[in-house]
Amino acid sequence: MQPNTVHTSSVDVETLVSAIKTLFFRRLYKRCADQCVRNLTAYGHELHPAYKMFLLYFAGISNDCYARSMYSRSPLIPSALDEAEAFFTQARDLICEARVAQHHSFLPQPHDYLSDDSDDGSSSRSLHRSRHSEDITSRPSTAATSVSAYSTNTDILFYDWAEESEAKAVVSPLNVRKHHARPETSSKLPSTESTSFVWQSATSLDAATTSRPSPRLASFYLLRFPPSEPPSEPAPRIERVEHMLAEEDVPFPDEDECFHEPDHVEIYNSQLLTFSDMLTNHIASVRRFREQMKFTNSLTFVAAGRDGTGKRTMSIQERAERIMRGRERNWARPRFDSRRYQELCEVAEAEL
Repeated sequence: MQPNTVHTSSVDVETLVSAIKTLFFRRLYKRCADQCVRNLTAYGHELHPAYKMFLLYFAGISNDCYARSMYSRSPLIPSALDEAEAFFTQARDLICEARVAQHHSFLPQPHDYLSDDSDDGSSSRSLHRSRHSEDITSRPSTAATSVSAYSTNTDILFYDWAEESEAKAVVSPLNVRKHHARPETSSKLPSTESTSFVWQSATSLDAATTSRPSPRLASFYLLRFPPSEPPSEPAPRIERVEHMLAEEDVPFPDEDECFHEPDHVEIYNSQLLTFSDMLTNHIASVRRFREQMKFTNSLTFVAAGRDGTGKRTMSIQERAERIMRGRERNWARPRFDSRRYQELCEVAEAEL
């Protein structure tokens, strides 16, 4: 398909991102960089700036890792480092273009996120990590961390498609990952007739303990304190507890039901700033590595009378004279003569 006939709906972003990550994690750095350049050439004018930054970032980090994996005197290192720095700089220049100041057409409407929690296939997949999702530092490091002192984890902007279901859906870079309760944990607190946890809460009312325990904590108390008959006293306090639970025994609203676009925009823009700092660290590391390679190569000293191979050169006349002297002595080496060393020792003893 020609680039000018490609539309946004025809660009399979999920497959594109997965292919790039697969090449990089298999340490096929040169192929990964070339694939990123081809995707930018073919789909660059149709992709969102965030996806352009993704491709430029992986093109830069692939060239960086490729240069660091070479022999220290390889003539390809300078060109690979120059390309890596250029890709990182282009990705950093797209930060301002990728920022969202107001409602963007790429952002889905809030009603698009309203879905049944039981429908796993209809759950939206995200490009970002939520505040409630797992920490990015808990994920395994990439191949680039073995050769660099800085992080190369791009999950702050782009979520790993392989961890989600295979159902295809329209994905927004402003969509924060949904937080679903586990099916084995109840989203409602147990009633007064089914658990003795209510009596534990009743004793803490005087301490102004009005915070609602989590479903996992409620399940824990169900295991520790099996259901039992409620005591007969104190009756007034029991009524107060039942009244309190009647008002609060309501499941928490789904994160998608309280979707707020300004909050998502704020999270997205803050992650862009973090990504910009990471790109700056990459550029500084590439420059330091370039200077280190220049210093290492400058230590090589080639003495006079030697060529670039490190071997001593001889003229035709010198080679002919050496052959002639060898033939005269029948290629026999002279025996060791210790008399001159004895003379040196006598001179040294006389000076003492």
